[in-house]
Amino acid sequence: MTREAQSALRRTMETYSKVTRFCLVCNYVTRIIEPLASRCAKFRFKPLAPQAMNERLRDIANKEGMPLSDELVASVVGAAGGDMRCAVTTLQSAAALGGVAALEREEIAELSGAVPPSVLAPFWAAVGARDFDALQRAVRDALAEGWPVDGLLRALLTTATEDDALTDETKAKFAASLAEAEGRLIDGAGEELQLLHVGASMISAA
Repeated sequence: MTREAQSALRRTMETYSKVTRFCLVCNYVTRIIEPLASRCAKFRFKPLAPQAMNERLRDIANKEGMPLSDELVASVVGAAGGDMRCAVTTLQSAAALGGVAALEREEIAELSGAVPPSVLAPFWAAVGARDFDALQRAVRDALAEGWPVDGLLRALLTTATEDDALTDETKAKFAASLAEAEGRLIDGAGEELQLLHVGASMISAA
């Protein structure tokens, strides 16, 4: 919804608040205007368990007559990150492209909208060089390309935890800064500032 439409909704909510309860569902709470957000209690849906997603995807594939290997199901589930809608959409897109069986893991990730390593490379290069200006450019470029901040945070966490060059203590500090950033984003904090905070925390911890 545009900011103008949200302002109109705000007026509707104010007028009928005594007789009506409103439920707003969104992907990014930061895009809800403050007058609306301040009137709402915020609830975050937890990601679905991989096993539940696996079973549902196989059920869909069986009904559609679509063969699925264990590896490809794992790829779709992993790329979706607990989002069943994303997993089903990825499966649908794969079928439209000629079938899931012909796709590689990287292609599944691309279909799901997962952040590719090439987007994260400037971020990690800036952290390694301890260059805050380069970090700021990397963050702004990633957001300008339209990558969702929650996807960027997940990708950064995955990359960090799989990096053997980082100590467990450094990984723990980085995970804590990511958790703080995610919590602030839920409360409506700015996306760029929170990503910069994560990067700065990583620079100081490295």
